[in-house]
Amino acid sequence: MGNETILFVGKLGYHNKNIIEPIIARLKSLGHTVAQTDGNMDFFDQEVGDFVEETKLAINKDCFGATIIVFSDFWNFLVPLYRFAYKGKRARFVGFFHGSVNIEGDVCLEIPKAIEYESYLTSAYDEIICPNDYARNVVRTSNCKVSMFPMIEQIKRKRPTIKHRKRIVYAHRWNYDKGNDQFIEFVRHCRDLKKPYEFVVIGKNLPTKYCSLEIDSFGWISQQEIKEICRGGGYAWSSVRSETIGYTIVDLVSYGLTPLVNNHEAYFKWWKDYIYTDKNHAISMIDNEVNLSNEDWNNWREINANNTNEITERILDDTV
Repeated sequence: MGNETILFVGKLGYHNKNIIEPIIARLKSLGHTVAQTDGNMDFFDQEVGDFVEETKLAINKDCFGATIIVFSDFWNFLVPLYRFAYKGKRARFVGFFHGSVNIEGDVCLEIPKAIEYESYLTSAYDEIICPNDYARNVVRTSNCKVSMFPMIEQIKRKRPTIKHRKRIVYAHRWNYDKGNDQFIEFVRHCRDLKKPYEFVVIGKNLPTKYCSLEIDSFGWISQQEIKEICRGGGYAWSSVRSETIGYTIVDLVSYGLTPLVNNHEAYFKWWKDYIYTDKNHAISMIDNEVNLSNEDWNNWREINANNTNEITERILDDTV
């Protein structure tokens, strides 16, 4: 395949640096022309003005030269717009899978006619790239291919030497689909049992109603600050209902924490030995000082070593 003009639509927050930017850099190094729009895919925060600007961009003559359109999240309400703009023109549509109406508690379920829209999306793409077999089975379309998303920043990190610490860190979004209610239930259970554990929430300043639980909450903090918290030791907690990759856990683990995750399929590949079945099992793992082995530490890094090159080939090759 010769030189392609590739348009990336959408910047998926934290994931843009880890997933999209390394792929764009790789494509450019191969001689392809690459551009990226903001293309906000957030159904809940989208401003009308942003939509108008994106519409103008989609029909701008400079964009018609694109031969491949890549959506950072396949759940993007701009897909019909771009499909219309490129009607009758050679253009391959690729989307990265991050969520689905088929996942319990997923935020997209809150969107009107979400099931009908996802049905459209599964046929609107030439290829949907999924991070694992679990995600491919969830989205339920033959257009899916599995290529683990890059974790460039994480695999660069060296494992620190830290002491065991009975501290549990929650860093997911603070909402139902990420199991914040189950985290609070676990904290309450531990406090009732007088367990001398420390609890930390990153990314959310907790309301005063949780003060009696003695949870340290930090709100939005820098990666350096997250690193310092993790280097203090402890566990990366997850009680998610909706998950496809587990980036949050990988990020905390790469800074030194041991995963302590619920029985969710997205975690089976990497963290099967660090899955708790209920609150008391989690407590037993903490009290027995379960610690991430060096073998498991190296395993997730090796799995992700060549992901950027693999996904680049997925995007470029319509015969894959």
